[in-house]
Amino acid sequence: MATKTCSKCGEAKTREEFPSHSKNRDGLGCWCKLCHYNHTKKWRKTGRGQLSERKRKLKKYGLTIESFDALWTSQGGVCPICNGVLARVGNKYGVDHDHKTGKVRGILCDKCNVGLGSFKDNPEFLHKAAAYLAVKQ
Repeated sequence: MATKTCSKCGEAKTREEFPSHSKNRDGLGCWCKLCHYNHTKKWRKTGRGQLSERKRKLKKYGLTIESFDALWTSQGGVCPICNGVLARVGNKYGVDHDHKTGKVRGILCDKCNVGLGSFKDNPEFLHKAAAYLAVKQ
C-alpha cells in the first residue's frame, strides 16, 4: 500500500488519509486529513475567518468598519466606475486609494480597481486609453 508523508505532522500515512487536491502532482493534499481538520478548527476558533480578513484590509487603509459601511452606503453598494453591484461576500471589492498619500477615494469592484492600478492612477493614460478605444470601434 502506497504511503505519503504529511508535511505538517511528518508522519507517513496511507493515501486515503489525505484529502484530494487536483493541483498537486499526486492529486493529494500536502497535509493529512487530521492535520487539516485540526488547523481549520484552530483557525476558526481564533477568529481568523473572513471577518478578520475584512478588518485587516480596512486597517491597512485606516478605515473602521463604521467608516467603511458609511462609504459603502454613500455609494449605494455599487462601483462608481462601472455601476456594477459590489459584493461584500468573499471581499470581492477593492479599497481605492491614492498610492502617494494613502487617502481612500472609494470602494471599487475588483476589476475597476485593478484597471486603475494598471494605469498607475494616471488620468492621462486613462484618457489615451479611452481615445484609443473610440478610434478602434
